[in-house]
Amino acid sequence: MTYPMQPPVGGDRHQVWTDCDGTVHEEPAPGVDAVHSPEHGAVGVTYGGKAPEDAVEALEEKVARTPYAHDDEPGPGPGGRDHAVGAGRAGHRGRADDPRVNRFLAAYAQGPWTPEPGAACTGGTNGTAGR
Repeated sequence: MTYPMQPPVGGDRHQVWTDCDGTVHEEPAPGVDAVHSPEHGAVGVTYGGKAPEDAVEALEEKVARTPYAHDDEPGPGPGGRDHAVGAGRAGHRGRADDPRVNRFLAAYAQGPWTPEPGAACTGGTNGTAGR
């Protein structure tokens, strides 16, 4: 499946979502799984392949502390920048220590734009199912 932007913010999807309860995945989730999680109010976070290790670790720590969030490593974030997606919206952020990352997580994890508020974020795929 192709999407107009990467990571995708919506579109065709599988019935199972990407596990997203503060989950740090070992590899990127397929777009058809990842686009389902924001419907549940999850924020997906990726980072570019050039992101420094300390920034990756800081981002993973933030995700692990955030219910309704997941990261996919490494993801299709542009360059070395972090990229967050939630409920049909995307936000580019400079680094994990940028305060806008916290604001994005707070605004979009179970935010008012959530199509299915309170839907499960556990029991989804681990990033490899559905391929």
